[in-house]
Amino acid sequence: MAVGSRSRCGSLDPAGCSGKESWLWPPAPGPPYLDPMSSLNRRPRGPRSLLVWTALLLGSATLPGVASGQASLVIESRVGVSIPSGAFSEGPGGGRLAEAPTVGIQFGLLGGRRTYVTVGFAQVRTDCSRDGCRSRWVSTQWDAGVRVELTDGAAVPWIRAGIVTPSVENVPVRLATDGPLQAGTSDRGWGGEFGAGMRFPLSERLSLSPGARWVAVDVGRTGEDDLQMRYWVADVGVVVAF
Repeated sequence: MAVGSRSRCGSLDPAGCSGKESWLWPPAPGPPYLDPMSSLNRRPRGPRSLLVWTALLLGSATLPGVASGQASLVIESRVGVSIPSGAFSEGPGGGRLAEAPTVGIQFGLLGGRRTYVTVGFAQVRTDCSRDGCRSRWVSTQWDAGVRVELTDGAAVPWIRAGIVTPSVENVPVRLATDGPLQAGTSDRGWGGEFGAGMRFPLSERLSLSPGARWVAVDVGRTGEDDLQMRYWVADVGVVVAF
């Protein structure tokens, strides 16, 4: 019998009781680190967890997912490169579109086990300065979708699908020499995207999340054919969990 252990009936001698279960005090310490976005976090146990349980129950009324150990809200800032594909790689006014930087920010709200509903904003540029284009496309867009984390652990794979609604500006990069160049902003377009990646927790609140996605959007332009944007985006995000 370990010092300080007691039987269920309160006697120091377990033989004097019908139940032989006992516990040790103090209890063994728990794990030093838990990923707040993981669904495998252990729930607190023991008589001293009463206040913790009360806080979790109160928090779960306004922050869905806290009681299950997952972060209720995540904010993600992403930066990367856009890669035009197919016919979209043919730049306006001649030449070909090349890779260019893209930036964005997303907000994710926990909607179920390992599932986040997301909404965000991004700007995607196309570069044609290498091949003599007369202008470049600049797409400013809103997006909304669903991201699902497939497992828990030190490396968390995820997939995402959503809708994209951009407006595209045709920005001249040099004076036209073979006729007028029509610059301006397009009508608002609609399309979709599908992506996948990995999330690597760095601490309790911070993660890195590299990924890639395919985007297909059709944008209307006054007096011209619709602009069919098809491109890849490879980027990395910094995720902060709340």
